[in-house]
Amino acid sequence: MAQGTFVQALRKEAALSGTFMKGRSLMLNGAVLSIEDSGSRFSKNVTVEGSVRGSRGDLYKTHVALDMDEHEVIDYDCDCPAAYRYPGMCKHAIATALAYLDASGAEPVEGLRTPVRTFTAQSKQPARTAPKAPAVNPNFPFPAPVPTSPSLVAALSDLSDARMDELASMRRKLAGAVDPDAPKAALEPSLVPYYNPLFADRFSWALEFRIRCGSVSYVVKDIDGMADAYVRGGTFSYGKKLTFVHSPEAFDETSAKLLNLVVTTVAYLDDITSSRSASYDFARSGFVAERQLPLSEHSIVYVLDLLRGQTISFEPAWSRGMTTHRTYDVAVELSPQREDEASAKRPPLLAAKIAPAAGGSYDLRLPADMYCFASGDAAYLVDTRRARRTDAAFAQHAAPFLSRLLPCRTPAHIAAEQVGEFCRMALPILRDYTDLTAPAALDTVAPEPSFAMAIGVGDGLVTCKITVTYGDWSADLFSLGAPGSPFEEQRPGVPPRDEVAEFRVMDTAALYFDFYEGGLAFEERDDARLFCLLTEGLSALSELGEVMLSDRLRQISVRPAPKLSVRATVKSNLLDVELGASGLSAADLAVYLDSYKRHQTFARLTSGDIVRLDEGARAAFGLAEDLGVDAVDLLDGVSLPASSTLFVDSMLARTPALEADRDAAFRRTVERLDTLGKMDFTVPASLKATMRGYQVDGYQWLGSLEHLGLGGILADDMGLGKTLQMIAHILARVEAGDTKPTLVVCPASLVYNWTAELERFAPSLDVCAIVGAKLNAACRSPAWPSIAWS
Repeated sequence: MAQGTFVQALRKEAALSGTFMKGRSLMLNGAVLSIEDSGSRFSKNVTVEGSVRGSRGDLYKTHVALDMDEHEVIDYDCDCPAAYRYPGMCKHAIATALAYLDASGAEPVEGLRTPVRTFTAQSKQPARTAPKAPAVNPNFPFPAPVPTSPSLVAALSDLSDARMDELASMRRKLAGAVDPDAPKAALEPSLVPYYNPLFADRFSWALEFRIRCGSVSYVVKDIDGMADAYVRGGTFSYGKKLTFVHSPEAFDETSAKLLNLVVTTVAYLDDITSSRSASYDFARSGFVAERQLPLSEHSIVYVLDLLRGQTISFEPAWSRGMTTHRTYDVAVELSPQREDEASAKRPPLLAAKIAPAAGGSYDLRLPADMYCFASGDAAYLVDTRRARRTDAAFAQHAAPFLSRLLPCRTPAHIAAEQVGEFCRMALPILRDYTDLTAPAALDTVAPEPSFAMAIGVGDGLVTCKITVTYGDWSADLFSLGAPGSPFEEQRPGVPPRDEVAEFRVMDTAALYFDFYEGGLAFEERDDARLFCLLTEGLSALSELGEVMLSDRLRQISVRPAPKLSVRATVKSNLLDVELGASGLSAADLAVYLDSYKRHQTFARLTSGDIVRLDEGARAAFGLAEDLGVDAVDLLDGVSLPASSTLFVDSMLARTPALEADRDAAFRRTVERLDTLGKMDFTVPASLKATMRGYQVDGYQWLGSLEHLGLGGILADDMGLGKTLQMIAHILARVEAGDTKPTLVVCPASLVYNWTAELERFAPSLDVCAIVGAKLNAACRSPAWPSIAWS
C-alpha cells in the first residue's frame, strides 16, 4: 500500500474535521512525552501506549492499536474529556499514533523538532535508533512551514467545543420532545463521608446516587459520565434495563436541579484537580467522579433545601468505623423555624450540658449523633431521624461554633485556664440557642470589663490613662500587657480578661493618641489632634466607657469657623476696604489669618478655644493678593482709588465665602461705572481732523472717565492716534466752559511735537511750551489752557 495511507486512516477516524491537524500540531511541538509499543513478531498488529501533554498543560494517557500491514487503525482510547464526549479519535490519540509512525520509520512526519522517548515491549528502556539524516526540503531555500501556535490551537478547540455544546442543546430539545409522556427518572441521593485521596488528613462529605425510573433502579457508578451525558444531551446506560437520552425533560424537577449541581461541581473539581495534576505531574489529570461526588457545606445546604418534605439517605461519619456501614433515612423538614418567633418562645434545637470536672475544669456534652451544616444565613442540624433547617440567627451566630463540636461523641473538655474565655464567648451562644444545663457558678467566672479614661493636659502633652475594671479588681490597661504575657503573671489575682474588649478600647484610643512612654499622649500644640479629639474622639470613647476630662480641657471649646465679612465704603473719591469676622476680636482674627498663612488647618485663639479654618480664610488672602496688600492690613482697613470700586465689587460677587457689606456711595459708584459704555460725547466741531471709529471710541471713553471723576490709561499701539484723541478731549473741555489749564507731561523730545499737533488740530487753543529752566511769563497767565512741559 502506498505511503501516506496511515495518515488517510487517521484523518478518517478523527472525531472532527480539524482534529487531525490539532493532533499533528501537538506531535510536532513535542507534546507526546513518551510512547511504548507492544506486539510480537508473529502478529502484524501493534499496540501503542502514550503519554501526551494537552494544549492546556494537562497530562493524558492514550492507547492506539494499529494494523501495520493494512495501514488501519484498529482501536483507540484516551482519558481526556473529548474522548468521552465525541465519537472518533481525539487529538491526543492521533498525536500518539503519528509519534509512533515517525519513530518507527513506518511513516515519518515532516517537520518533527522534538524526539519522542520510545520504549520497546521487551526491554522497557528507550529504544536506540540510529540518528536520522535531516530531510531535504524540496522547497529550499524557503523555510519549512511552521505549525499553528499552541495557544491558537487551544482557542480553536474552545470554539469547536462551543459549537458541539450548541449541537448538544438542540439534541436535548429534540429528545425531550420525542415522548413527553414517558416516566420521569428520579435521582435518590445519599449523604456519605468522603476522604479525599489527595488530602488524606482532610474529611468532608459526598453524594452517592441511585437512579429510579418506573420500577427499575440502579446505583449510579459513573457520576462523571452521567453529568457529561446530561451536558451534551447524549445517551447514557446505567444497566441493561435503563438507558435513555439525558435531557432536563427526562428527569423530575428535583432531579434536574440536582443534576445541575452535579455538572457544576464536576466541572469545578476537574479544574482544580487538573491544575494540581499539572503541578505534580500526575499520570492522570482531571477529576473523575465515579460513585461519589464531593460537596462543600454550601452545596449540602442547597441539596437539603431541594429535598424539603422528602427523605435523604444519611450515613454518619462515625459509622465508617463499624464492620457494616449504617445508613438512615432522614426526613428533611418542610419549613424552617419562623423568623418572627420570639427567642424566648422558640424551642431549642438541641440540648447541651456543662458539668464540673477535676481541678476547676468543666466538660461540655452535646448530641453524639448530630451534625451541623452551615452556609451564610442558612444551616441544618442533621441526626439519624431528621434534618432541621435553622433560622438565620442560629446560622449566623451558633452554627459556626457548633459545627466544630458536632457530633460530640466524647465530652469537650474545658481546661481551668480557659474557663473564663469559654464563659465570655461560648456560654452566651449556648444559653441563647440550646437547652443548656450549667452550674450557676459559671455566671460569675468572667465578669464583664468596664473602662475609665482620664484625659488631661500637662508638660506640654495631652494624655490619656485607661483603667480596666473586672468586678472589684482594676488596673492600668497599658501596664497589664497582653493576656497571658509575663507582665500579667507578675500581678496576682488577675481575673479572666476579655481580650477582644480590651483591644477594642486600645484600638479606638490609638486613633486619637500616640503611644508614648507606656501610655497614650500627643503634643498639646497639635491643634489638629486636639480638635479631632474634642469633636470626634470623646464621643467614640464614651461609647466604650467613662470619659473624665481635666478642668483645663473642659474650658476649651471647639468653635465653628467664623463668617468673614468685607466692608466696602466710598468717601471723598476714595474706596475703603476693611476685613472683619463675626464673634472674633481683631486679635483673634489676626491669629486666625496667621494660622492660615502658616498652612495650618486649625487656629488656637487667645482664649485657648480651637477654630477650624475654612474657605473664608483662603478667600480673604485671595482678596488681599488681588488688591496688592497684606491680609493683616485689611483688619485696619486700606484706602484705594475709587476707580477700584468695580474691581472690588466683581471680586466680592464671585467670593461667596466672604460676606460683603457695601455702603450707598459704593453702590452708586458701581451703578455709574455700569453706564460707562452708554455715555455719548460729541467730537468738537472745531477739531481740524476726521477721527476714525476706534479713535471716537477712545475719545468717548476719556470723556466718560472725566465725567465719573476717574483716571485711566489710553494704551493704543504707536501710530494709532492717541495724541489726536487726547487733543479732542482737551478741546471738548474748553468748549464746555472749563477755563483751567491742561498740563501735558511728556519727554523733552516730544514737547515740540505736542505743540505742533495742538496748533494743527486745535488752532483755537493757546499753547505754551515749557522747556528746561526757561519760564515764559506769558505761560503764567491763566489764559493758557494747554501747556506742554518736559
